[in-house]
Parts: sequence; C-alpha cells; structure tokens
Amino acid sequence: MVDSNVSCLYIKYIGKQQSTMVETMRATIYDDGVKRIKAKIEVPMDIEDVSNFVLHALSNKVVDLGSVQTLNKRELLQLAKDEVKNNGVNVNASVDNDTTVIVKNYVKQMFPELD
Repeated sequence: MVDSNVSCLYIKYIGKQQSTMVETMRATIYDDGVKRIKAKIEVPMDIEDVSNFVLHALSNKVVDLGSVQTLNKRELLQLAKDEVKNNGVNVNASVDNDTTVIVKNYVKQMFPELD
C-alpha cells in the first residue's frame, strides 16, 4: 500500500487525551450492545491513498465531486480518515475515469509536500 521510503501523511485516531496513560483499558458498550476497546492507530497515506479513499467516499455517495473540490487539506484528510474508520484500508471505488483524474489532481494540488 505505502512505500516507507516515500513521503507520507500520518493520520491519527486518538481519544480525548493521548498523553494520559491509563493502567487499565476502558471498554465501551456500543449501539449494537457489544463492548469494545477503541484502538488508536496511525495509517500512513500518500497521494494515491488519500485519493482512493476520497474516490471511495464519492462512489458511496458520502460526498459529491463539487463538494470534494471545495474541501481544504484538513477536510480531505478527515474524509479519508472517516473512510478508513468506516470501511477499513482495503477499499475499491467504482467511479468513471474523468472523476478519478479530477480527484487525484485535486489531492495532488492540495498536498504538494507529498509530490
């Protein structure tokens, strides 16, 4: 997915206080009645990864193309992060080639430090 020698963005899933160490883990009962522990993970992302997650959000009609093109850097990353959270890291988007090119160019424009 990501070459460790390539520049990457890191998004963090953090709770309220990352710096606070707790000796015991806290479980939360979720809406489905199952107790779970919230995992805090880092996912390195390059331009291709961010683009793929944004495209996946488009194919699932989470956002439309016009909205994507108005998102700033932080909002693009939040959209990608939400896709990872909701769908995992292995996603496949089903959008047309023109949309793919538009999104990849927009993400590339927004993150010049990764080019």
